[in-house]
Amino acid sequence: MKFKSVIATLTAFVICCAMLINPAENYTENASATSLDGQISEYQQKLDALEQKEQELQNKLDSTENSIENEIERQAILDEQIKNTFDQITTMEFYISDLENEIAQLDEQIRASEKEISEREEEITKGIDDFGLRLRAMYISGNDTYANVIMGSGDFYDTLMRVELIKRVAAYDDKVLDELVDLKKQQEAEVEALEIKRGEITVKMQEYSTELTNLIAEQDELEALYEESTKSKEELLKWQEEYFKQQAELEAEKDDVEDTLSELEQQKKEEQERLEFEKLQQELLEQQKKEEEEKNNQSNNNQSNNNGPGANGSTSGNISGDTNEVYSGDISKVISMARSMVGGRYVFGGSKPGATDCSGLTMQCYAKIGIKLPHKASQQANYGRSVKYNEMKPGDLIFYGGSSYSSIYHVALYIGDGKIIHAESYATGIVVSYSDTVARYNHITCIKRLVE
Repeated sequence: MKFKSVIATLTAFVICCAMLINPAENYTENASATSLDGQISEYQQKLDALEQKEQELQNKLDSTENSIENEIERQAILDEQIKNTFDQITTMEFYISDLENEIAQLDEQIRASEKEISEREEEITKGIDDFGLRLRAMYISGNDTYANVIMGSGDFYDTLMRVELIKRVAAYDDKVLDELVDLKKQQEAEVEALEIKRGEITVKMQEYSTELTNLIAEQDELEALYEESTKSKEELLKWQEEYFKQQAELEAEKDDVEDTLSELEQQKKEEQERLEFEKLQQELLEQQKKEEEEKNNQSNNNQSNNNGPGANGSTSGNISGDTNEVYSGDISKVISMARSMVGGRYVFGGSKPGATDCSGLTMQCYAKIGIKLPHKASQQANYGRSVKYNEMKPGDLIFYGGSSYSSIYHVALYIGDGKIIHAESYATGIVVSYSDTVARYNHITCIKRLVE
């Protein structure tokens, strides 16, 4: 009985202590729960703000991607337009080359015909001189007419021989002179026809050259637009790369916030489980107190109730928580400038596209790419590096004269395919010629290359 009284007293003491301690624990538990709720709310707001930034960033990425796709489509269209313009330029250059060949061939024919006309003139002059000599011989002999020649004969046979000789000489003179004059007129007519044809072809080539210049300008404009689009696309790609970087940083920050929020929610869950556990403990203590009170009211004969508190205590104890000087330039612009001047007038000392001399033509052509040459052929020969005749490339300058630079009197621009463009003379103006043909009649002093 005494032992049972001691156990009852100790149990009551434990229950009283638990009840005394409980209000402070409840205050701490409530403060802890409130702090966790505040932190969870704070991090939830951070998460919401990050998700909003993420959506805004995604909108920027979508917009940038659409802009990049638009630039790619624009470049595809521009690329097709550039290709079509290039094809037109190639076709036009082919037509111009054919016309240049035709003009050069006409030039060669005209030169040959003019040479033949010169030879006919020499033959006519010689025939006239021979006829004059015969007349002079007759005059010196005292026979100033064909009749006097006949009258001076010695006999009838001699008279017949003289008549026949006079007839033959007169007929031969008339025939030869007539044939030579007719041939000269025929050749002059042919030269005139060739000049007219060359003029017509030159006008046509000028039209083609103008169209070619316009096509080249159009191609330059398209290429400028393409370059502008490329720069725009590159800028957009940089923005896209920056957005991806920001997105990665945002994702990392969002992950950190989500991890922290998850930890706080786990702490809240554990706190709730702890509170539930402690509530269960409180319920067990209250149940134990109730049982002890019942035991004290039971009779001493009920022995089975003596193990109750020990079993409850055991159960309560097992509960736990859980990265030579040459220049540079576009030689095609030099050639285009020269082609545009074909058909123009030769003007000594001139330096205008339609009216120039030989050195004025080459000076204007190279000025198109920023190379300033003096307005004198012999001085222009001091520029660039020397090349051989069989090494010529479009844009090279061919100088004609003697063995020294000071003897140079003419310069021409080589345009390729064995052809040159030059302001030749007052008679021909600015023409296209075969370089071999001109070299046949003019000595080449040197050939210079200004652009590599």
